[in-house]
Amino acid sequence: MGTITARPRKGGTISYRVQIVIRRKRATVFSIVQTFESETAARRRLQKKETKLKTPEGLERALLRKSGKGFISLIQRDSWMA
Repeated sequence: MGTITARPRKGGTISYRVQIVIRRKRATVFSIVQTFESETAARRRLQKKETKLKTPEGLERALLRKSGKGFISLIQRDSWMA
């Protein structure tokens, strides 16, 4: 579900990018990317976010926050996809 990628910066330092993508029926449902200074911080964030997203209500909350829309529009959107 999630990956950590080391990315070099202009100054020669390395940053760590966490990318989490959730797909359902070959379509991307949720995607998030964050950059961290240390690999330890990136691993902690990845673990914490994956644990939250594994629960159905955790994924619903993340989708609502990301879309900025209300719960009704989320239900309507999911009803035609099923």
